[in-house]
Amino acid sequence: MKLAILDIDGTLTNTSRVDEICFTRAMAETHGLTEIGASWANCPHVSDSGITQQIFLDHFNREPNDDDLSPLKSRFFDLLHEHHALDAGHFAEVPGAREMVSQLEQKEDWVITI
Repeated sequence: MKLAILDIDGTLTNTSRVDEICFTRAMAETHGLTEIGASWANCPHVSDSGITQQIFLDHFNREPNDDDLSPLKSRFFDLLHEHHALDAGHFAEVPGAREMVSQLEQKEDWVITI
C-alpha cells in the first residue's frame, strides 16, 4: 500500500496568497499583531499551527492557548469566506490537481490523505 499525503495550500489549491492576507489580518484584529513577517520567515515549522506557535513565542514569550486560538481561527475563517464571496478565483485549483487526485483514487494500491 502506498500513501499520498497532500497539502492543500499550493499543492491542490492556489490559496497561499489569500491565506496569508486573511491570517495576517486575523492576527492583527484578534491579537493586535501587525509585524509578524520575521516570525513567519524564520519559522522552523511551516504548518499553520507551527507558524502561530512561533508568532506567539516571538511576541508574547509563550505558546498560544485555546483562548488565543479560538478567536483567531474564527476570524480567519470569516475572512476566508469574505474573500471567497468577493472573488472565488483566489481559491482556484492548482492546474492538474483534480486529475492527479482522481487518478490516485482509481489505483487500488494507493490511499490519499489531505
